[in-house]
Amino acid sequence: MASQTRRVQDSPPVPADAYAALYHAFRWHVPPRFNIAHAGVRRWAVKKATAAAVAIIEDRPGRPRPRRYTYGELADEANRLS
Repeated sequence: MASQTRRVQDSPPVPADAYAALYHAFRWHVPPRFNIAHAGVRRWAVKKATAAAVAIIEDRPGRPRPRRYTYGELADEANRLS
């Protein structure tokens, strides 16, 4: 079977099976002592300028309005759980 190609706007042709190859070759390179809570939340929560910034907006059917969580709130919850 010949490899198919597809065009995305004006970009060069991409083999249709490129995603599968990338997916199977991808590996996370995570240091042994990596703290995902710090990388994703705490480093933003400790800075006054970003602690009040919205990090996540939760919305789902039946919810009267979206719930916004700031980096500070997420850090407080992560600390409470740890």
